[in-house]
Amino acid sequence: MGMDEFNPGIIINLNSNYSDFRFDPFTLPVFVAFIPFLYIIPTCFIILRIIQVYIEKGIKKNEEVVNKSVFLVIILCQLSVSFTSFL
Repeated sequence: MGMDEFNPGIIINLNSNYSDFRFDPFTLPVFVAFIPFLYIIPTCFIILRIIQVYIEKGIKKNEEVVNKSVFLVIILCQLSVSFTSFL
């Protein structure tokens, strides 16, 4: 029992499964990893549109009555969900 038997780096480096590894981008886990982009990108556009309406109707004094608190809660919820999904 030499020192080489307890060193996992040598065992992994000499293993042909690891040294001959080739990445295949056309596998199910890779496709599943890109699914969030299908809903995150449109969600960002929706958030920007809600912020635009909030600025036009809520901050600038318009004749239309909007509930600023509701718009603010919608924006904060959307932002928190979007940012946590990136983590």
